[in-house]
Amino acid sequence: AVVSTQSGHYGRGDGNWSGKSLSSTRSKNGWWKVTLSKVYYISYIDVYNRMDKSQERLKNAQLSLDGTLIGTIPQVSGVQKYTFPVDKDGQVVQIKGVSGQKLQLAEVEVYGSVSKIIGEQTF
Repeated sequence: AVVSTQSGHYGRGDGNWSGKSLSSTRSKNGWWKVTLSKVYYISYIDVYNRMDKSQERLKNAQLSLDGTLIGTIPQVSGVQKYTFPVDKDGQVVQIKGVSGQKLQLAEVEVYGSVSKIIGEQTF
């Protein structure tokens, strides 16, 4: 199930600035973050890049869950969707730009289910 999604217009993450389906930071090496309403078991995260131009702004961006690095976005020209397996509990998803440019995303989708955590154990 989709736990969280972000885009300029959900479901319209076509990756084109003119389609108003992108999020952009104003600063170089900016970041995007979502704090989920509670801890979820996150199975995977899909990150969508822009497709019209400036795809390199997502290059080597770092995806983390609760401060732990999950993966680095390779940014391959012409590829819009990057899927990252997670398979752990978490609440804060962050993408940090490292390209020296503004961070721009078309969409981020977090997939998982409610986690049943009691103390330090997950059941």
